[in-house]
Amino acid sequence: MFAAGDVKIRFSVVVLLLLGSRVSLGADLLLKTEDSELLEGLRKRALFQTAQFQCQRRLATPGLSQQQRTQWTIECIRTHTEHALSLPVGQRAGQWQLARKVAADYLQRYPRYPQRILVQVQDALTVLARGELLRQEAAVSLNPTETLESARQALRESVRILEKLDSVLSQLIPVAKDEIGEDDSLPRNRLMSFQYHVQYQLARAFRNQGLCYPDRSNDQIAALQKALNELAKPLTQLAREDSLVGPIQRDQAICLRWLGKLAEARQIVTRLHQEHDPQLRLQAQAELIWIELAADNLTEAMKLVKQPRRVANVISPELDLARLETSLLQWQQVRKNNQPKQAQQWQQRSLAMVRFMETEHGAYWGRRAETRLLNVAGRDSSSLEILHRKADDLYLKGNLEEALAAYEQGATLAEQASATEEAFQLWYKAALVEQKRNRNQLFLERLQKLSQRYQQHPQASSVHLLAIQVTYQQLKNPTVDRSGYRKLLEEHLQKWPQAATTNQARVWLGNEHRRQKQLDQAIETYQGVAVDFPQYVAVLKILESCWLLQLESLPEGSAEARQANAEARQFFEAIVLGTEGKLPRLWSPTTRQAALAAARFRLEGPADGLARVESMLKAALTGQPEPEQEWNWSAQSLLAIVLAGQGKQAEAEMILKQLGGGSPAQILSTVIALANLTQRTTGTAKKRLAEFQLALISQLQDRRGTLSESDQLRLSCLQGEALGDAGQTTAALQVFKQLAVDHPRSGNIQETYAKLLSRRADPQHRQQALLQWRRVVQHSPPKSARWYRAKYQIAETYFLLGKRQEAAARIRYLQATSGLQDSGMQAEFEALLKRCQP
Repeated sequence: MFAAGDVKIRFSVVVLLLLGSRVSLGADLLLKTEDSELLEGLRKRALFQTAQFQCQRRLATPGLSQQQRTQWTIECIRTHTEHALSLPVGQRAGQWQLARKVAADYLQRYPRYPQRILVQVQDALTVLARGELLRQEAAVSLNPTETLESARQALRESVRILEKLDSVLSQLIPVAKDEIGEDDSLPRNRLMSFQYHVQYQLARAFRNQGLCYPDRSNDQIAALQKALNELAKPLTQLAREDSLVGPIQRDQAICLRWLGKLAEARQIVTRLHQEHDPQLRLQAQAELIWIELAADNLTEAMKLVKQPRRVANVISPELDLARLETSLLQWQQVRKNNQPKQAQQWQQRSLAMVRFMETEHGAYWGRRAETRLLNVAGRDSSSLEILHRKADDLYLKGNLEEALAAYEQGATLAEQASATEEAFQLWYKAALVEQKRNRNQLFLERLQKLSQRYQQHPQASSVHLLAIQVTYQQLKNPTVDRSGYRKLLEEHLQKWPQAATTNQARVWLGNEHRRQKQLDQAIETYQGVAVDFPQYVAVLKILESCWLLQLESLPEGSAEARQANAEARQFFEAIVLGTEGKLPRLWSPTTRQAALAAARFRLEGPADGLARVESMLKAALTGQPEPEQEWNWSAQSLLAIVLAGQGKQAEAEMILKQLGGGSPAQILSTVIALANLTQRTTGTAKKRLAEFQLALISQLQDRRGTLSESDQLRLSCLQGEALGDAGQTTAALQVFKQLAVDHPRSGNIQETYAKLLSRRADPQHRQQALLQWRRVVQHSPPKSARWYRAKYQIAETYFLLGKRQEAAARIRYLQATSGLQDSGMQAEFEALLKRCQP
């Protein structure tokens, strides 16, 4: 692997391109390494993002030599370029831009480094690859004129860059030294080899320019002749055994073929077909096939196709593309001769070859093969696969109306042929067309219809879940009735009770029940979610909050409250203990969260259950893997309460000292964690947790000044809230009264002070609370959540003071002017208004 301090990279073989490919780029003057071979493997498997990450990671390595930085820059450009080549038309722009940007940033940063010319050439090849691809795709483009013009522009730019580089090299070669310089300047022989490659690529650019023009036009002939002239230059200097001679001669044959000089072209590639290099032999075989096809000699082409397509375990995408072309022309010929049976055979053979190229050679060559298939197939609808590919092609090109018609036609044919899987996919893609056109209602209707029509299909539940998501998005409009959303959720659970999507539907339905204050239904729905649901820890937290809200609504100590507590406790303990009733060998975030919840509900139950809670918490605290710190704080705090509840004061105090034995910042974090825990707890446990907070704050008192001003303020607020939760309301009021004076613009402080005042039932404190809630309204943005909460509290305080008409008038005014449906508290306001009625 590369590392800082490696020996200088030797220049052994000059290979600017992977010459066996027309578009696979590789400025590879540098020595092959494990890293470069790894990247090549990643690119071949289309793992472009992984390859990009490797390049970026290497470029960020400290101490990277300039030669290494140059090579990794080249690899990064190649990766972005090949990624672009593999993508559909509408998704390439970003990768092309990144490839050019990597080159531009390097060239700007290192304006005098001698080997920067390698990056310049790689940049030119990026532009050339884009132009070549556009030229090839113009054959089946809906806007061929526009596509060809874009191709010409890219090719003109590549020609400009390559001609300039050729000129620069011509100036550098006469003054270059025989050995690599101390400044990494290239030796003369390497510069000469490099120039031959630049001329080879310049010829490729000219050839592609020529193919952008009509056949045998003056512009095409002129460009192809320029290509031949460039190819001739290195041939006068290179030894016959040089590795570049074969590719140059092959390109000469391609230009001659397009110029109609088939005999000369055939003579060149026949000789190349006898070469020892397997890749070159296969490419020569491909070119021989193209020559025979250009000569309208399908019989001879078929003889060449029957020759082995693999030499020394090497295969060639160019040869496979030529073989496909021969198969397509055979199909075209028998179709014209009205030979349906033979046409069907050649059609199927051509489709098989396209599928093979997609899997064997990757997305780029698969796309080229498919392009030729669709160009020959035209409007042929006898094959469902061709129709499907044609529809996809139209969709990718943005011709959505035709794509929709093709998908529908294909889906109908698939249904008639009982090809259920194909029909399902085609109908689904038809729905996606509606989404692409921003026709969301039609998109929704198609999704619902598809999931109902193919209810037994493995993906039906996923499609139905998508319909639910689309419906939920429509609820952003407050005028939309929510009943349809809930109906879809219930329908999902009824029709696909065992599907993987059911857990998500249960969560959403539970959320809907909770929104409507239907806690019993919400709890029942959430309980149905499977433990392996990815967000199950969040579900447990929601379930716990639902049971706590339910307990708050029931009379304290009532039979109903005891039953609800027991149900909650049993549910969470069952998750911890599993079907065998044993503590887990390995603890997970799910079992630990369930242990906390079970412990909190046990604390509200009979005292004889505390020992069970103690053993569960201790096992969770010491179990593997180690728990997260925030969970550990919560569990330790609960354990201290449990121990104290059993009279084990010494152990409880030891844990308290451990929690308070850290730095001031750590103690503050512990108090914050306890405060969060307190908010999720009720009754005696809530009071004990508050007392623990106060004890920790007391331990911190002497070191309070070491905290920042903001942390000291937060600690004061936590102290006031803990005093209130501990039942020391008078002391809490004193703390927040002063805080409210010192921080008049703090919405949290003002609101907390108002809440504490509202806890007192005497008229004097209620009048004070009324004034304080008005201050909260004045300092809150209109229609914010705090603003609505304060408005509600004002109305409720009027009600508690016996002024029902005043309370009702305020609620009705809000209904008329502030849109309570957006408040999130509409149900609360309406319930209070009902209580105000005589």
